[in-house]
Amino acid sequence: MRIAVAIGVAAVLGILAERYRVPGGAIVGAVVGSGLVSLTGQTAVAVPRPLVLAALVVIGASIGADINMSTLGQLRGLILPAVLSGVLLIAAGVAIAALLRTAGAAIPAPVLSTSPGGLSALAGVASEMQGAGVAVVFFHVVRLIMVIATLPLISHWVR
Repeated sequence: MRIAVAIGVAAVLGILAERYRVPGGAIVGAVVGSGLVSLTGQTAVAVPRPLVLAALVVIGASIGADINMSTLGQLRGLILPAVLSGVLLIAAGVAIAALLRTAGAAIPAPVLSTSPGGLSALAGVASEMQGAGVAVVFFHVVRLIMVIATLPLISHWVR
């Protein structure tokens, strides 16, 4: 019963967050909604594994549906910049995770938490790791808020 309530509240807050243009609204609203339901009980709400897998399949199918011959042609010229960007971002995530570990911070899934990336995708991967999903989503929501808050200043410098 609690799972149905959690999913219902998650859906409502996810839709509202999207409607009010909260960055990452659907997932952020859903996390807040199900988190609120979890906080009202003695134990966390456990989403059944088949339901989690179904959600990941839908996200994958949604992304895959955007692939066509035109997008493949456009992506061809982006291979080198994408690989370079990936290497640099992974290195930055590893360096930040190592720095935090040296400072004594115990972070679940430290590289996933500190590596820039798509909130939905990384949250999906983190949900596969026992207990790491909350920390990964928290890191990325904080990063997302910081990017949005500093975007006017940063975009002025980059011009």
